[in-house]
Amino acid sequence: IVLFATSSFDQVLDLSDEVAVIDAGEIVQTGTPQDIYDEPDSVKIARATGDVNLIKARRLTSSNDDLPEFYTIDGAHRLFAPRPEKAKLGAIDQDVTLAIRPEQVTMSLGSSFPEDNLLKGVVSAIRPRGPTSIIEFDANGLRLKTRVFKVVGLNVGDECMLGLPPHRILVLKD
Repeated sequence: IVLFATSSFDQVLDLSDEVAVIDAGEIVQTGTPQDIYDEPDSVKIARATGDVNLIKARRLTSSNDDLPEFYTIDGAHRLFAPRPEKAKLGAIDQDVTLAIRPEQVTMSLGSSFPEDNLLKGVVSAIRPRGPTSIIEFDANGLRLKTRVFKVVGLNVGDECMLGLPPHRILVLKD
């Protein structure tokens, strides 16, 4: 066992098999680097581990629903997410934070496709990042990012359909 302290999650991904995330001197999450990236326990951990779309929303449905429905504060969209543990779900009509990584947001030019959580977005920025690009969208006031490998024929101001697969959305503790 080697103890290695860093605030660079890229280093953690390169050098570690198991990780303990420490906040204020307390271990708050453990697991493989990939598990922590894929399923962070809190907003703070989600931000520390890479790009993430954080969405303030209110729960609309019962805590017993298999696929709880949420209403986004910005943009007034209805989104579905898998049911998390009840402690993360929060009270009905209370704000929660939903999270989805940019690479998990799908994008389609023009026509829609059969998937839950479809939103119309307007491209607000295209940010090349070497082999990938971050595309930023405004979905009626809700700001979202997606990561794609190549951008061909896409321009700022273009309209796209965005898919936020319900099984990829997390409900996080603030």
